[in-house]
Amino acid sequence: MIGMRVLIFAITFLFITFSTKAKKLNGEIIYEDHTEKVVFDVPVSSGKINFLKLQLGVTYFDNEDHEKVILPQDAKEIHFNYKGEEIVLISFNTNYENGGHYLINYNEPYCFVHRKRNGKLKLYDHRSYEDIETPNTTHSTGKTFVYSLYLQVGDGPLKYVRKRGFEWFISRLLEDCPEVVELVKSKHYKRKHLDKIIDYYNTHCND
Repeated sequence: MIGMRVLIFAITFLFITFSTKAKKLNGEIIYEDHTEKVVFDVPVSSGKINFLKLQLGVTYFDNEDHEKVILPQDAKEIHFNYKGEEIVLISFNTNYENGGHYLINYNEPYCFVHRKRNGKLKLYDHRSYEDIETPNTTHSTGKTFVYSLYLQVGDGPLKYVRKRGFEWFISRLLEDCPEVVELVKSKHYKRKHLDKIIDYYNTHCND
């Protein structure tokens, strides 16, 4: 069973790798002290951006058409448009502040995370593969896909959206909006209703 799971993962990974193509898209890199207009080489698979391939660095061409790679520790944000949608990736230092979520990558403390929702309350996502360890051993039997979400209030730190203790998490993070906190405590909104929570907060508590 484990061997079959590893085989399925390997086939899926190879399919994604070879089916990914790159699109050249105009955009900009925002640094601490200036902004640079560039052309990004964005990996696209089946018409969708492969964000997993962008998280540790993005290939781009400067105004002299030199190919380079921007790393998350060297920029604040990158912006480009794809199919009429503004795509924003921000640099996230996971060693500095990650809301108690310590699993992104110890060897690569910086990464780009994708902004899914904008407003005073913002939502970001991150994709990764983690090793599956065999019980009572130190051996890995494959990898599993992990999809993580982060919330940010204003310009504050990103906070990992907990799966356990979600009510406590929201009551601490959104304490300035008691109405939405009560909706979560009363089970009207749960973790799966993040979009509704964000809509409510940005509509009623965006002072």
